[in-house]
Amino acid sequence: MTKNRLLPKQSAPIPRDTPIEMRRFLESVQEQLDVGGGLRRGDPKHRWLRFSDLENAGLGRFNAALNGGEGGLEPPNNGGGNIVRPGTPQNFEVSGGYDWIHLRWDPGHGWPQTEIWRATDSDNIADAVRVGTVGNYGSQYPDHDVDYGVTYYYWVRFVKEDGIPQPFTPANGMPGAIVLHPPELLQQLEDRITSQQLSQDLNDYVEGIEVKADHANNQYTIKVGQNGAIAGFGLGFTSPNYNPTNPNHSIALFNVDTFAITHPGETSADQRLVFAVEDGNVVMDAAYITNLVVTDAVIQSVNVSKIVGNTASFVSANIEGASITSAQIAYQIFSDLWVLSGGTQGWMIDRAGGGYFNDIFARGNIQATSLEAGTAMVDTLNINGNAVTSPQYSTGSQILKSPGSSPSNIITSSTVTSKAGMNGVLIIGNVNISGEGGPTQADIRIKRNGSVSIGHSGTSEYDGETGSTAVIAFDSSPGINPYYTLEVSVPSAASASCRFRLPSMVVQAGYR
Repeated sequence: MTKNRLLPKQSAPIPRDTPIEMRRFLESVQEQLDVGGGLRRGDPKHRWLRFSDLENAGLGRFNAALNGGEGGLEPPNNGGGNIVRPGTPQNFEVSGGYDWIHLRWDPGHGWPQTEIWRATDSDNIADAVRVGTVGNYGSQYPDHDVDYGVTYYYWVRFVKEDGIPQPFTPANGMPGAIVLHPPELLQQLEDRITSQQLSQDLNDYVEGIEVKADHANNQYTIKVGQNGAIAGFGLGFTSPNYNPTNPNHSIALFNVDTFAITHPGETSADQRLVFAVEDGNVVMDAAYITNLVVTDAVIQSVNVSKIVGNTASFVSANIEGASITSAQIAYQIFSDLWVLSGGTQGWMIDRAGGGYFNDIFARGNIQATSLEAGTAMVDTLNINGNAVTSPQYSTGSQILKSPGSSPSNIITSSTVTSKAGMNGVLIIGNVNISGEGGPTQADIRIKRNGSVSIGHSGTSEYDGETGSTAVIAFDSSPGINPYYTLEVSVPSAASASCRFRLPSMVVQAGYR
């Protein structure tokens, strides 16, 4: 294990004769070096992480020969230090939906990707193919490419940053299938039940009452017939083909329009209906159900502790508009495109505050400890407490020919919107001059709001000159939402002739 050298208290001082503009830049660089280098300045937790730090912690070993001689980190000699990330996803679960299959596992902190593999009607990993990849530490996957009546087997595995996959889990595939749809289940049961001898006997009409014990078919029936209608009850055993795995499969049938169960009371008025079947519809007062599959439901109030659904249709169909007072996300929230693209498109926000987005449009302020960007477009740039707005450019083509009236407006800037802390506005005007005769006098001014003069060239004499001149003014008291004009004032008694043209003006606000 190597030891770090003792660090100095601070970096070398900046020479006193350094120009002020350069000094500010060097001071900023010096601060970053001191804090990042851990030179007894700033918060120690903001210092840079070195290869030697990882080596001293037992998390790696520096090898100068790696990366073409630039050096790099390789596993430590002791096999890995004390920090270990699980090599396989934990608590892997598969649950069937109405037309999709939902997979989830514990978040794999430290593993950037999770692969999902699937085999059809085969619990053999050799028959499996990769059907999806979840990026950026995701822990869920919706499998929509599934068919009704087919059993699928799933495996998942983590993938390292360098693309090397880890072992699959579980050892045997986790089965999953779309749930049996109620209409199909009802049709299957109807076909099986109506084919039984007991069902056929209950539908044979009798006039009056018949109680019959059929010892040959081992069944018992009670029937009541009236005006061609039949009602009855039967009890017995099914034929062997009804349930081949259970030859002693019992059955009870009621052939009635209404079947009801009531809760007894002291009087008939105290009786309470708790369960009924009326014209093929089931009605009940209360129910405790472990697993429930429903094709369509109309529910007035729902109180649940967990809902797992098809994200795409569930959200758009059932929660098309929602008002959420507060929401607590256990791990991350993301768009469906994020999952389907493996983390390359869409957006994601995790519980630690990390986020991935394609584009961000912010109307208010953005505060950050650091900002990295290839190209940044800002209205007001704040650097170490000082800020400037982006310059506003105004152009014009009006020409003033002397002698003439005084003054003459040439260019007017757009309004400079006031913001908190605005301490001044810089205005630069550019004037083109074309001389045609002898000397003439002119005064070029910059005014605020068309009346307050904040800078001018002074009355100068132009003797047949051709060229340009600049007028620069700093307005230290701009007030609220000022605008600026550039004016040329020529005495009406001027004898010579000159043309004054002002093609541009730049206005820039500053803040502190």
